[in-house]
Amino acid sequence: MQKFKSIKILFIFLAFNVLLIKYPLCSSLGTLITIYLLNFKEINTDLKNFNITNYKYFFISIPLILINYILLYLITKISPLPENEILIRSLIHVNPLYYLLIFGIISPISEELTFRYGFNNIKNKYIYIIVTSILYAIMHLSNFSEILYVIPYFILGLTFAYTYKKTNSLIYYILGDFMKKNEKIKGHGFSKFILILIIIFAGTYYYARYIETRGLVVREYSVINKKIPESFHGFKIVQFSDTHYGMTTFSDELKNMVNKINTLKPDIVVFTGDLIDYHYDLKDEEKNDIINILSDINSSLGIYAVVGNHDQNTSYESILSGSNINLLKNKYEYIYNGTKEKIMLIGLDDYLEGTLDLDTAFNYEDDTSYKILLSHEPDVYDKLPKTPDLMLAGHSHNGQVRIPLAGAIYKTVGAKKYYDPEYSLGDTKMYISGGVGTSKYKVRLFDKPSISLYRLYSK
Repeated sequence: MQKFKSIKILFIFLAFNVLLIKYPLCSSLGTLITIYLLNFKEINTDLKNFNITNYKYFFISIPLILINYILLYLITKISPLPENEILIRSLIHVNPLYYLLIFGIISPISEELTFRYGFNNIKNKYIYIIVTSILYAIMHLSNFSEILYVIPYFILGLTFAYTYKKTNSLIYYILGDFMKKNEKIKGHGFSKFILILIIIFAGTYYYARYIETRGLVVREYSVINKKIPESFHGFKIVQFSDTHYGMTTFSDELKNMVNKINTLKPDIVVFTGDLIDYHYDLKDEEKNDIINILSDINSSLGIYAVVGNHDQNTSYESILSGSNINLLKNKYEYIYNGTKEKIMLIGLDDYLEGTLDLDTAFNYEDDTSYKILLSHEPDVYDKLPKTPDLMLAGHSHNGQVRIPLAGAIYKTVGAKKYYDPEYSLGDTKMYISGGVGTSKYKVRLFDKPSISLYRLYSK
């Protein structure tokens, strides 16, 4: 084999898939082609021994992959994608480097472990292919509710099982390019290497799923502006956002949040949207429980909320009214703190799913009051007809999964431009809550669930 041939082939495969990243079918086809190119002579010999031509093999494999994706498409109409699949698709849409990590390192290692080392003692190749394909399918699921997806992933597993059974290791060729001609990969050492990596990835997932989603923290900020009236010097605002009840937040988590809020003794409390996750079927008793919990929030001058993209239902407004929470929907109110001095609180309807009316929300004369804007999506800032002094938003979860130095790996619509915890935008200070719950996938990494405390100072 020509030196570095495998690296070149792998690079071409990854580059091809990055260009067509929106079409998941390409990754499976690309993997099959890559395996074929790296093992051309071996596969050619194997197929001849079975009296099958190369072309016939691909005519069998490609339809199987197409069937897999047709089934995936049909099942997504009645059941959400598995959490693992959502997480991977979220990662690969962000940056080609994450794509390289997943399809260049993680996938080959997991497939090597599944198809080569998982049940290597099974001598009957047909039983081996079926067992490893079942294992491959189960690897894609995170809970029993995703069981329908076993079928398409099993079909995809059948496609790869034969290839992996009859060919040499992809990783053998890749690592082999960096080794001296006579060096060989030690079987036990290589197995340990795979095992260590699997433990690292499994441990990271467990930590992100079951540990990092717990342990609510309070982020504190000092907001200094000469427009803040003297009577509001030291004024405390607590913000909570994106509880997404039904994902990783339930009654116990809400009670803990309310206890933390009350400990801070806020002057006002603001909620910036997404109370109930729209995938969750809220029961009446749960709704009443939420009302009772939120009713326990204590603040001297009231609680205010805006609508998020997950709040497009009648339950949301009835929960707010039952909890004595004031909904600001394209309107503003003045907050007084014992004197004639005031600050303005503006609330917007949802930017993505609601009926946003900026003209109505900002329909005030040239008022010199200190202005605080509440909005679920931070990217609406660029649409504002007038700029607030302080903007509090949610929606982004600050990425929910953050990588040191790289920051947020997933930037959702409505928070593509503004997603980090803090921005200085001319005369506006913007803060974006990391949220209490999780959205899309039930994991957090380097981004603990949080509420925010803002202390206003006039100088």
